[in-house]
Amino acid sequence: MEERKMQAVESGSLYMTLDAFYKPVYLSMRGQGEEGFSRYIGNNVRFHTAGRRFVPDH
Repeated sequence: MEERKMQAVESGSLYMTLDAFYKPVYLSMRGQGEEGFSRYIGNNVRFHTAGRRFVPDH
């Protein structure tokens, strides 16, 4: 059974985006790359800015 599982495993790439403390904040598989990351950032920004007013810090 283990041999069958190992044969069924496909190779691939995993991309990680880390924060300043080296904690993963985004993971994507091969084929999701930039599109997946931009979708993640867009969703994240929308979530954190919903119902808030922009106040410049300068």
